[in-house]
Amino acid sequence: MSKWDFWLGSWDVSAGATLDGHDRVTRILGGCAVTEEWNDATGGKGLSLFYVQPGTRQWRQVWVTDHATFTGGE
Repeated sequence: MSKWDFWLGSWDVSAGATLDGHDRVTRILGGCAVTEEWNDATGGKGLSLFYVQPGTRQWRQVWVTDHATFTGGE
């Protein structure tokens, strides 16, 4: 079980009555990582990878959107 289990699944994301987008969060690689696929209400997309960094044993995140201003960036 990971600290992200509460977040797994597909979600409609809104602020009040306004739909902001859809989020799908999936455990991968035998629970060693979690992906997040984001689709916002205006058609924007993002992909996030959460993983445990060896050595520090801390969770890290890599987040990239289709509007990134540089390769591999947000």
